[in-house]
Amino acid sequence: STLSNRIFYIAALAAFGALFWFTQNNLKQNTRDTLQATLETNLKNTQVELRLWLEKQRLNVLDVANMPNVKRPTARILSTNYPQSVENDAADKQEITRVIGNLLNSYGYLGYSIIDLKGRKIASLRANNVGSDYFLFESSPHEFRQTLAGQPQVTLPIRSDVPMMDSSGQIRLKAATMFALAPLRHQNGNVMGVLALRINPLSELATIFAGGHTGVSGELYAFNRDGLMLSESRFTALLRQVGLLAAGEVSKLNVVIRDPGQNLLEQYVVLDKERWPLTKMAKSAIKGQSGSSLTPYPDYRGVPVVGAWLWDSFLGFGLASEIDAAEAFSTLDKSLSAIRIFAFLIALLLVSLFVLQEKNRRINAVHNRALKGAKNRAEAANRAKMEFISAMSHDLRTPLNAVIGFSQLLAGGSVGRDDQKQYLGYIVRSGTHLLSLLNEVLEFAKLDIGELSFSLEEYHAQELIEDCLAMVEDMAEANRISLMEISEYDDLPMVWADSTRAKQVLVNFLTNAVKYNRIGGSVYVSVTVINGYLRFEVRDTGTGIPKDKLESIWEPFNRIGAERTAIEGSGIGLAFSKALVQGLSGTIGAESVVGQGSSFWFTLPVVNMTPEIAEQQVLEIDNTDEEFFCSELEDTHILYVEDMGLNQLIVRKMLKDIRGLSLVCVETAESGLEILGEKDFDIILADIQLPDMDGFEFNARRKQLGIALNVPILALSADVTLESKQKAKKSGFDGFIEKPILRPELLEAMANAKSRMFVK
Repeated sequence: STLSNRIFYIAALAAFGALFWFTQNNLKQNTRDTLQATLETNLKNTQVELRLWLEKQRLNVLDVANMPNVKRPTARILSTNYPQSVENDAADKQEITRVIGNLLNSYGYLGYSIIDLKGRKIASLRANNVGSDYFLFESSPHEFRQTLAGQPQVTLPIRSDVPMMDSSGQIRLKAATMFALAPLRHQNGNVMGVLALRINPLSELATIFAGGHTGVSGELYAFNRDGLMLSESRFTALLRQVGLLAAGEVSKLNVVIRDPGQNLLEQYVVLDKERWPLTKMAKSAIKGQSGSSLTPYPDYRGVPVVGAWLWDSFLGFGLASEIDAAEAFSTLDKSLSAIRIFAFLIALLLVSLFVLQEKNRRINAVHNRALKGAKNRAEAANRAKMEFISAMSHDLRTPLNAVIGFSQLLAGGSVGRDDQKQYLGYIVRSGTHLLSLLNEVLEFAKLDIGELSFSLEEYHAQELIEDCLAMVEDMAEANRISLMEISEYDDLPMVWADSTRAKQVLVNFLTNAVKYNRIGGSVYVSVTVINGYLRFEVRDTGTGIPKDKLESIWEPFNRIGAERTAIEGSGIGLAFSKALVQGLSGTIGAESVVGQGSSFWFTLPVVNMTPEIAEQQVLEIDNTDEEFFCSELEDTHILYVEDMGLNQLIVRKMLKDIRGLSLVCVETAESGLEILGEKDFDIILADIQLPDMDGFEFNARRKQLGIALNVPILALSADVTLESKQKAKKSGFDGFIEKPILRPELLEAMANAKSRMFVK
């Protein structure tokens, strides 16, 4: 009944919607899990590297402090009544400078200082400030006290007391610097002072932080308990541009990790920055908490980011690994878009089938309401629907599985560039296969409702067979199948046939003979005359078909078990071929022996004409030669009215190699009419679905305004029904191009349009 039919399709759409929802959510969750693991692993690895580096600095400075050539003169200096004995210990200071100075390059340090217990500098690589209170005593009092207590220390970055090179390569006052501190001990073990080695701010520490940056926007940075950045931001230029940094300033020790309350990439307004709160991440880390967030939050630029963070008491500062949310989820968004497109195509397929079946049901109901077999036909239709859904489920899921599977691998973020190209190739091939299934089903549906037309003409068997063998030659070579012709064509009569439909039948027989053959097998093609008909026969050396299943092969969507193999197919081909042969007034049949192979044949009526007369007919020019069409289109000026930028790009790429051809693209019909009044064109391409008016109204307006009346116009549309094509022809279009656009068809349509030949 109509109600049950609608319920069935509603249930099918609901089931597919549930599958789509599950796949989409599963992909989202996998992406989030991978992203969180990547952020946390990056953070932990950097933490380990920093701890190892810190321990290395402590050991280095302790090694220098315990060297005898350092301890002996240092003990003499620190034991004198300073400063009255400065002249007396000058030699000791020179000895210390010589020994430590020779070690600085090998350890990678920039200078040294010896500080007494009161915080005064006693000796230094730079002698001009010896005798004064050393700034380190006040800048890092905690580390200084810990060193006096006998523990080597490394200070956090502090502002230097002398001019130094910053991370931008400029010599500046108060640039960031660090020190490694070690206690200097008497022979009795008591601490007598502190050795301070100045660490190069551009050393491996900067390399460690730079190594934590990922992607285009990902960065890893450090900050103290006040939220002050202790490492260099990768966005220094932006921070200067928006006013967070003065000209020439670097971010280290000059930027506080605050939330500006606005995205500074979009709005350059920096007011009362001292009143801004710390970011969500900084607040959590400074409290000693470690965590992560895949829900975007604003960073110190106001940009939504996702990240992971921790506070390390051993290091004495916090670490954050963050990346812009837009970049982090970009691959996921692309994968979801691809899945949604395929979901839309499948939903469209189901809806189209429902509409076609509803139309067919109404037609049958009008003509067969009074027939006794109405009930049996209704039951058969219901069974066919169930068989169709069952058969198509496998064929639709197979390419969709490849699309979803390889999309998930791309979303993982760990796929190399070569693998990305390979996976995208799989997605494109699977999508193309899905589109071919859709076209095959719609073609069969057209035949079922009587919309498929036949154009009979006189045709020679040799030309038919040679064209079809050429189509399957590559497929046969790939499967190592031999194609053999065992007939002579010279004395064969002509046949009445629609060449396109006859080729569809013979190509279907040939491709089946190759697909279901054994590796290294053969395919034999023969033609014989029988009672006014030509019999075309294709015989293979495959496994054969059991006798009890031979009649089932002509049923739509029945692949008699092949759907459980890797061989692609929909089960429509033989049923479609049978209907085509019947439409051509011929007969069709098959024989098979299990273990030996199968033979498929069909007949076409012959023409009452001798071969000699047929040979005098003029052959039509092959209009499929792309080189011929390209030469016809040289120096052609084309206007393309299309609102989709992607479709404009596709057509532009298809025509870019044609010498002298120019293509002008506009997005609205009004723009097209305006430019037609200003410039001359040789061809107009017009999409049927435009934002301001449809293509039919655009063409009508063009004629009303008397613009470019002698310029041929071609319609482009994804609506490929017979009604749409007929409407285009009646509306004055010179051709019709189906979407998706294929380059050979586009070139042929435009070349023919110049001669005013309507192309369907």
